[in-house]
Amino acid sequence: MDRFDALSPIDFRYWDATVASCLSENAFVRYKAVVEFALVTALHRRGLCDGGVVNEIGAACDAVRTDEVYEEEGRIRHDVRALVNRICARVSEQARPFVETHESMGHLHPHSLT
Repeated sequence: MDRFDALSPIDFRYWDATVASCLSENAFVRYKAVVEFALVTALHRRGLCDGGVVNEIGAACDAVRTDEVYEEEGRIRHDVRALVNRICARVSEQARPFVETHESMGHLHPHSLT
């Protein structure tokens, strides 16, 4: 069993795949990646980035692994920024500004996202 699928130390005895798929650390990182993808999808729908950027970020979100996010988090001490850094490491310079809007897209008017 992957240690990031664990919910607590008792999981090694009572672990359940269905519960782990929703509540484990792997699931938590996966859901944060889903949010990152949803952000870029919303930007695309509003004409703020092209479909290639959406596809590139989507592929990076699918590829990111919990262990590498945790390694990055150990270095920088921030969970979301660690995920963003690992996604950005997998995308082009053109796509990077569209990952994690509150950090990298302050130039956009807030009402353009609603």
